Parts: sequence; structure tokens; C-alpha cells
Amino acid sequence: MARPAPQRPRAAPGPLAGGPRDADAGPVDTDISDLTEARLGRAAALVPAGERIELVIGPSGWIVALRGAAPVVVIFVLSAGVAVTAAAAGLGGLALWALIAGSALLVGVLVWRVLDWWLRRYVLTDRRLVTVQGVLRTSAVDLPLSRVQHLHLERSLAQRVVGVGTIGVATAGSAGVEAVLESVDEPERVLGLIRAATQRAGAPGTPATPGASSAPPSARGAEAGSEPARATMPVLGLAGTIGAGKSSLARAFASLGCLVVDSDKEAHAALRRDDVRAEIVSWWGAGVLGEDGHVDRTKVARVVFSDPAQRARLEGLIHPLVKRARAELVAQGAARGVPAVIVDAPLLFEAGVDKECDAVVFVDAPREVRLQRVAARGWSEDELRRRESAQWPAERKRALCRYHVMNDDAESKLAPQAADILRDARARLDDTPPRPERSANDSVQAGS
Repeated sequence: MARPAPQRPRAAPGPLAGGPRDADAGPVDTDISDLTEARLGRAAALVPAGERIELVIGPSGWIVALRGAAPVVVIFVLSAGVAVTAAAAGLGGLALWALIAGSALLVGVLVWRVLDWWLRRYVLTDRRLVTVQGVLRTSAVDLPLSRVQHLHLERSLAQRVVGVGTIGVATAGSAGVEAVLESVDEPERVLGLIRAATQRAGAPGTPATPGASSAPPSARGAEAGSEPARATMPVLGLAGTIGAGKSSLARAFASLGCLVVDSDKEAHAALRRDDVRAEIVSWWGAGVLGEDGHVDRTKVARVVFSDPAQRARLEGLIHPLVKRARAELVAQGAARGVPAVIVDAPLLFEAGVDKECDAVVFVDAPREVRLQRVAARGWSEDELRRRESAQWPAERKRALCRYHVMNDDAESKLAPQAADILRDARARLDDTPPRPERSANDSVQAGS
């Protein structure tokens, strides 16, 4: 039987002091149109007009010297070895050419590193973090601040000696670092600026912006100043372990008259839009289209699977469309008078979708049962483990959920549990205070 887990209130964090300041040229509090393209470099094309620039920097010049010494050592050893061997054999001309070739290669490595340093740009706005690098081929990362999940500062011994550091940024749902600000001056201050901007943007795992509404969706209107649109209609999110059967529980809710919002289906629909297709083709060429002329998800997956920058680029295009479609469906549900809206979204917590819900239901099943279910998808246990490693730990998600469902038996047994959850969720709307905002470091005592 599904039971509500008791909730423990969380302390509201205090404001983070300090204002935005450009690391190169003093305070920056201006519109993109007030900055020259020379200042932003190639990042200018990735920063939309109207966004406030918080920071525009490049790496420290020390990056030229701090890059790996292996190429320099190899070139020096090879050229010197050939020169010495040739000289010992009486081949003075060959020895001279070896030294000239080695020197030319060393100069080439130095020029390449200087160009790489000169062309790098790290831009922080009030909505996104953009990094651009590359000499012959440009590599750009565009991360919406609302999705930033983790910030990491790393300083090697050499970096500490010269006063620089490297900052890594990961977004919700990512398996690793997606953006790197390499060898920046004053790394602690830059890290503080990114953290403050992320908090103001309301990213998952960060404190809410002071003054922002913390009320659950059922207590707010769709737009500021509007009347509550669905005070008698809760919005429930579904989370859980892989293979636990969230879709089965969603069908149980649908049988009770609830409107189920399938975010994965909405993402597929977004890929079929003409404007989205045109944008993706402009990025990666017509090779990502299928025979029917639509975007081929398998081909797109090949592009973004091993390139975090391209994945972030795609998410920045698709996620706002999916969120807008989800909001429209919720409004339609309210207009129809459905008993509840159920949000079935992959990586619900990791992507911050839980903020759009009044409560979240955690669905679980024994591991052996889940293994049998994913085997029907053609997955091995190693594949299940790999996918699990890219998500939040199950216990972390479970602690943030109000309701728990164990789906280890026939699907028919889910309907009574869904009915209990629906009854409780609707009863809570009028007498329960707003669900507190979560923090990445929060823990909640969960019921069994």
C-alpha cells in the first residue's frame, strides 16, 4: 500500500554576498548589444540579445606553460638524439637539419598553444554559461544556468603556485563535467560568481532566488498575477529506479481519469517540428535526417552521446519546448476538470521537473524484477548499471518523494495504490503548506 512519507522542513539559505564583476575590465552590468564582438569573440553568436553579461574572461596566460610537457619533451629528445647520432657519424648536415626541424616543431607547438589561449572565451550571463575554444575547429558549450547541478574547482600544485585554477560545471542528469573553465585567474572568485548566478537562475540543487514564489503549482497561477488555475487539481511527478514500472503506474492513474503528460513523447514531437529540424540540420547537416525527412533520433544520438557540448546544445533547444508543452497540457487538464495531472518525465529530479509538481511518487521494484523487465528491452545487467550511474542514487530520489509504491507484482495491484495517492494528494491541497524547495544537500526522513 502506498503511504505518504512525513516531510521535514528545510532551512532557507541566506543570500550570497558579492556582485558581478568582469575579471579583465572591471564591472560588467550591461546588455549584450553594448559589448563589442571583439570582446566576446566567437561566443557572441551564442549569447542571445537582452541577456545581462556577468563575466567575460579567457584563461590565464599561464595556460601556455601549464599544458602537458610531453610533446615538448618528445620533440626535444628526438631532435637532439638524431642530431647527436648524426654528428657522431660525421653527418653534420643531417645533424643541423635535425636541430632545425626540432626547433621548428617546438615553435609550432608554442604558436598553437598561444592561439588556443587567445581564442578561448568564457562568458557568464544571467541565464547561461558559454565556453568557446578551438583553433581549426570551434568547440562551444552552452549551459543554461537553470540546469547547473555541480560546480568543481581543481588546482594542481603548479596552478596553486601561479594563482590559477580550473572550474568544472555539470548539469542536471549529466554523467560528468560538461563545461571546463581552464586555468582562470582568481578561480575562487570566478567560482563564486558562477554559483551566485546559478542560484539567482533557480538551478536544481541551489537555493531559490529571494522573493521568488515557493508555493507548489496548485497554489500558483500559470502567470504572475493570475488567479490560481487548478487549486483542486494536484500535479504529481513520477520518479523511481530504472525498470520499476513508472509507465505502468501512469496507466493506473490514467484509468482513474487523470491526465498523463509523457515528457518523452513531447520531446519526440519537438524533434518533428520544422523549425527544430532546420536548426539541427544547420548544426550537423542533413545526414541526421531519416528517409522520411524527419530528424532521426538514432543519428542524433550518435552525435550527442560522446560530445557533452553538443548534447547541451540539443537540450537547450528541446527542453524549453517540452516545458512549454507540459505547461499547456497542465492548463488543459485544469480546464477539463481532471482529478490530477501526472508528469512522467525521464530524470525528473535531475532535470528539475519536480519543481513543477505538488508532490512526487517514487516507484521501485526488486532488482531481479527490474533486470527481467529491462532484459525485454535488450539490455544487459551492465547496461542497466551504466544507465543507473548517470542518474541520482535511488535513495536520494526516494527521500525527496512524498509517496512510495512497490511495483513487484501484477499491474492490476497498482490501481488501488494510485487511488490512495490521488485521494491523499487532493485532500492535501487545501490544508498542506507549500512543499519546501529541495537542495542538492538536503535529506528528508522518508516513510516506508
